Amino acid sequence: MLAHSSVDYLFNNMPGATTAFPDEFRMISGDLTLRTLDASSFAQQAVTFLCLDFNGKSVRYNELPVGKHCPSGIRSQINFPSCWNGKDVDSLDHKSHVAWLSTGPDNGTCTDVNFPVTLPRIFMEVYWVSQDFEAQRKHAMTPSQPFVFAHGDPTGYGYHADFFNGQVLYNCGTLLMTTLMIRWDSGVLQRALDGCNCNPYGDSTCCVNQGIFGLNTSATCYITNTIDEQTLGTLDVLPGNNPVQGSISECLRLITPFILFSSVLSELS
Repeated sequence: MLAHSSVDYLFNNMPGATTAFPDEFRMISGDLTLRTLDASSFAQQAVTFLCLDFNGKSVRYNELPVGKHCPSGIRSQINFPSCWNGKDVDSLDHKSHVAWLSTGPDNGTCTDVNFPVTLPRIFMEVYWVSQDFEAQRKHAMTPSQPFVFAHGDPTGYGYHADFFNGQVLYNCGTLLMTTLMIRWDSGVLQRALDGCNCNPYGDSTCCVNQGIFGLNTSATCYITNTIDEQTLGTLDVLPGNNPVQGSISECLRLITPFILFSSVLSELS
């Protein structure tokens, strides 16, 4: 069901304005237990879903689109916090050492004196080929919104992602696991933040041409199965045997999400 994904590092083009993630830095965006929306929460504003229509108008929602046919699929989107306390590479909840920008997850500055350090803003997008399941929609448990994440969330409010700047290379299984694992060689990211400002479009050749890093577009990578369970075809239950939970009180099992069709006609590719 996964088509493709992208991860962007967004930052001020002024050298010295943005600080690179330190080694072993980690954080979480989103809360897998949420099943309702607090529209005033920057943390929940950070999670959105686009009902895609490449031949018309794509519409953004704070939840998985209900009662909508998305002709070009669904794109899930999540921002990470961009302000850091400058001391701790992690915290017990993986959130307390970071904060949101002053006016929202994708706008503003780091004005809180407790979180004065500006980090690159990580923006992650995942494209889901949900349109291929339209013929099965009528067989779903809830035809108006027939999709559910494998941690049991049919709303999308519990969508979340993890970031780890550690000792492993980028994990190409990332978006199935919603875990972004990156390892930068010492000093490379800071040099990129200070020097990759030759255009406003995020063109990585800007860095390549300055010798900051190389770019190998032919490289491939994959993740091997770590748990022996069925994830393809028609399933009797969600992976991990998680129940579908429409409310927080029903959220009984907490695991990292995949996205699956709630009629259990599930196919990940």
